[in-house]
Amino acid sequence: MSCLLALLLAAPAVAPSPARVSPSAGSLIAVLEFRNKLAGEERKGVDAGYLADEVRDLLLKALPGARVITRENMLVLLQASGKKLEECEGECEVDTGRRIGADLVVSGEVLRFGESYKLDLKLHQTRDGRLLAGAIASGKSIDELDAGTASAVAQLTAPLKAAPPAAVKSESAPKGPRDHPIMRREEKSGLEFVRVFDGSGHLGCATGDAACQANEKPGRELGIGGFWIGRTEVTAGAYGACAKARACSKKPKGRDSKQTFTCNWHNGRHTHPMNCVTWDEAAQFCKWVGGRLPTAMEWEYAARAGRDVIYPWGNEPPTGARANLCDKNCARALAKGIRTKPALELDDGWPATAPVGSFKSGNNAWGLEDMAGNVAEWTASTLEGTSEKEVRGGAWNRSARDLRASHRASAPAGKNEPGLGFRCALQAAD
Repeated sequence: MSCLLALLLAAPAVAPSPARVSPSAGSLIAVLEFRNKLAGEERKGVDAGYLADEVRDLLLKALPGARVITRENMLVLLQASGKKLEECEGECEVDTGRRIGADLVVSGEVLRFGESYKLDLKLHQTRDGRLLAGAIASGKSIDELDAGTASAVAQLTAPLKAAPPAAVKSESAPKGPRDHPIMRREEKSGLEFVRVFDGSGHLGCATGDAACQANEKPGRELGIGGFWIGRTEVTAGAYGACAKARACSKKPKGRDSKQTFTCNWHNGRHTHPMNCVTWDEAAQFCKWVGGRLPTAMEWEYAARAGRDVIYPWGNEPPTGARANLCDKNCARALAKGIRTKPALELDDGWPATAPVGSFKSGNNAWGLEDMAGNVAEWTASTLEGTSEKEVRGGAWNRSARDLRASHRASAPAGKNEPGLGFRCALQAAD
């Protein structure tokens, strides 16, 4: 064991010759969750996830132009890839990075040799699987290991800093301008999906947004992997097709209010958004079409079309032509207990929901519709500090403040109400 430890301490970081290095600092980087190889009580005392998050932060500092996929988005994408990270090494990690659209993948494991803890890091290029660099952080305590991580990341990124600035182009980069959306139709539901390409976008507080809340801060640029997202919210007609195929629950049929009749499925509103559904029912439908609910970060990135804007359409305030919100029409459709103050100066033409895609002036640059208003939308994420699912987008029974793209709300997974619906995401295969 002592000989092996001496070799590890003396060995230089794995690095290819300069002639073989090609990635640029602008490539999309995925940091997979690190494997914890420690045993017993030592394993419980080491948070490998924290170390992975630290490496993500250090990569952003070391490579100002880098686009690093966030941990939240990473976990959802890994789940969708069908891979369990703890069951594979080497080529499996490279393949996982390739499946989620990354150009580069960082993997690592925490282990112990003698009296020292080790964090063994490797950087691969996903296009051809080449190992570009490796580095080891070490320490006799976890604090010492943590302190040595920055030096290891510096070794890991050295080949990227030395590479030509435009040597790598993402395989999933769009072939044309991003304001000309690429769409596909899902056959079973008839719903259209818009291709969202991997990239770096503004998340959190928008510049100049005076209504920004504490849980939306700070505004920052983050990398997001590519996916497809519903052009519109899932319609009542599409949900009905899923129920007819016995793949979705029929329980929402019995949830309407006798006072307002604002649930859509059984009221002849086939082109309106499906509402009055729980989180599980929404996720069940998305699984039926071969997808999932988007993460909150994916939702916001798509809603803004990657831009630093307050609303999906830009920075101009909401109007009755841009979004379906609680205006002078919504008071008669509100259920008791909802205290939203209607914007009496606005008129969107609908007391409750509207057919999806009715507000073309509110479309964003990627052709997505109703990302603000109509119904708020379930996401795959849990709002930090709560056990509730994160909800995005505002609704017909909510105020204009809730229509901001960075606005974050939450609801228990079992909640169902007329102002709550969803749209789906599909994993990008190209």
